Amino acid sequence: DLEGKVTCKIDGTDFESTIASATIGNGVFSMQGGTNEGQTINITIGTGYNGVGRYSTGGVLSNINHVVTYVPSAVNATQSWSSFGAPENSGELNITSEDGEWVEGTFSIVVFNVGSNATKMLSEGSFRVKIN
Repeated sequence: DLEGKVTCKIDGTDFESTIASATIGNGVFSMQGGTNEGQTINITIGTGYNGVGRYSTGGVLSNINHVVTYVPSAVNATQSWSSFGAPENSGELNITSEDGEWVEGTFSIVVFNVGSNATKMLSEGSFRVKIN
């Protein structure tokens, strides 16, 4: 894909984006990967983004500005899952390369659904996405 790709396993089921984008600016990193069926994964490092390095997610205090969301379908967007509310430091995002044009990395993140009080695991995640 010309704009990049996001892949992972969601509770063991393969996810592969058909579209992806990323923006970086003013200490903020934001990336999204989506499928034709409307599944999306959004990753935001809201403050303190410093390029290559490790960023933790999970909890409602320590990582409040590092948020990952998973939306299973565009039709049922209210069923979103978020790292906000998941156990403290239960997720990890690693930026392995950023050259001004592309950003690459890996992730393993727990997301939580308030309505069902359940969690899902986004594991074996990787991405290479063009910076817009």
